[in-house]
Amino acid sequence: MLRFIHFGNFLALVKRKLHSLLFKVGLDGQQITRFIYFIILMLYLVYVIHVLSCFWILLGFLWNPDGTSWFTTAGLPPTSYKGKESYFEKFESIAPIYVRAIYFTVTTLTTVGYGDIKGITNYELLFQMGLEFIGIAFFSLLMSSINNILVQESKVQDIIDEKID
Repeated sequence: MLRFIHFGNFLALVKRKLHSLLFKVGLDGQQITRFIYFIILMLYLVYVIHVLSCFWILLGFLWNPDGTSWFTTAGLPPTSYKGKESYFEKFESIAPIYVRAIYFTVTTLTTVGYGDIKGITNYELLFQMGLEFIGIAFFSLLMSSINNILVQESKVQDIIDEKID
């Protein structure tokens, strides 16, 4: 929950800084509002991808009764936490795992789904199906938001054209 609060504070800071920067550039209020709305939407997208990727890593690490999970389909060695050795101690960095999790999340959210990385356990398969529905809903929202920005721009341009005529 603290991460969400920190992210909200971060977004408020970004809004203030972008507003002052774009105002100095000379954009009007409506253009600034639309641009900031689009940037904040993109930041939400990156944040959602990060959170879902971290949850995907958690699923692969925790719920694998026979030692196999999505890590094996991603070309990573199977997990093992028998004894004191944890899975993450086998790697010098977490980067290969995180990059593959981001890759899986983006390809699943965008409904491309190459199939090279996929869930093996029941929990992973359920998460993968949920992720596909989240992707459809999120990108529908994204496209409608972009459409609304463009429609508002054309309405403003129509009003200006009428006044000029």
